[in-house]
Amino acid sequence: MDCVHISSDASTPTKGAFQASLVALVFRGGTKIPHIVVAGGQATVPNAELMALEMGISTAVVVGCSLLVCFMDSTTAMTDVLDPSLHSSQISSLAVCSTLQKWFNQDQC
Repeated sequence: MDCVHISSDASTPTKGAFQASLVALVFRGGTKIPHIVVAGGQATVPNAELMALEMGISTAVVVGCSLLVCFMDSTTAMTDVLDPSLHSSQISSLAVCSTLQKWFNQDQC
């Protein structure tokens, strides 16, 4: 029951000036917590994937858990999400690192 699963994905159009679509599905104990679908603006695929992962992690930490499992298809986004150094989605990485730092500092007992 204390395990939260996050599944995130993003899609960017190959033609035209459409926005990226971001989705994060969050499950706690087999029950789906309301999913998040947003327009991500004009973004590259790795940046959009990272933003979707950020939404999922933020939601998971808010609902509370002692174990967090992430599923996604972008190894670049998964690497960048915990990298606070200078890169194109640094603001998302800093937000995730800040959220996770608070989560790690909580007393999980």
